[in-house]
Amino acid sequence: MNKWESRQLKRLDKAEELLNYRLRQLYKTYQVSNKNVTQDLNILLNQFKGTITSTELNSVMSFDKRLQLLNSVNKLLLDQEKVIKQFVKTNTFKQGISFRVDFELEYLTDKQKELRSLYSDVLVKSFNTLTEDIGIAYTLPKSSVNSILNKPWVKDDPRTFIQRIDYNRKSIIKDVNKVLEQSKVEFKSVRDLTKYIQSQNNLNLMEATRVARTETNYFFNEGTRLGYERGGVKKYIYSAVNDNRTSELCLNLDQREFLLSNAVQGENYPSMHVNCRSTTYPAIETPPPLSELESWLESQE
Repeated sequence: MNKWESRQLKRLDKAEELLNYRLRQLYKTYQVSNKNVTQDLNILLNQFKGTITSTELNSVMSFDKRLQLLNSVNKLLLDQEKVIKQFVKTNTFKQGISFRVDFELEYLTDKQKELRSLYSDVLVKSFNTLTEDIGIAYTLPKSSVNSILNKPWVKDDPRTFIQRIDYNRKSIIKDVNKVLEQSKVEFKSVRDLTKYIQSQNNLNLMEATRVARTETNYFFNEGTRLGYERGGVKKYIYSAVNDNRTSELCLNLDQREFLLSNAVQGENYPSMHVNCRSTTYPAIETPPPLSELESWLESQE
């Protein structure tokens, strides 16, 4: 294996190691969230089995819902007291569920946004270590880092990383509210409702993981590309992981040489697709300088 390729793959392995650490933390957060949802729904269930005070009503029901209730009460006859109570119970319970799920999703969304700091680290370290190997040791300016992180890069998707996460959260709460509106939400079905909410949470986690892996690879390779430009590298060689999970697209590009001026992300420069693991290395004949570890190993021979 080419020494430039070996050095680049080690850098990519380190980036993926940092990503996996962050994802393990995110998994734990989701597990706690699912547990919280279960506990809170049971609390709501027990609370609304009995009478409901005006204070409890105000804490979980929106102004519009309370106004709707008031209008309904004015129109109903006194002998419809049972209908009124059922309206209060059902709508307050639904409002409580919706509020609690949205609260958990907002917390999880904030945790996902913390991955932005990982992307920044991966981008900077990819650039800095490559330029150091090339021999110019240039530090990527913070303004350039922020500009790259805020730039939409997914084909046919004008949203940034943060915007996609917010959209996923809103989509899930919208789906949950739709289920609540379409169902009677009987108190005996809380277990099924909890399972549904947890399944939506798990889908959100899967999407967050997919996005994180894809974007970590993208920002790593973007740091590399900027390093090529700064270091005067004219050509690069595509490097794909060769195993049974590698896409045919990446296998066909593996070890092919391209002009940096012709590099197009998604066509001949990674990331090529969702969960892409490919990278590139400079087409330079002179090997990179030995690292401190490599120098020490050679001195022991």
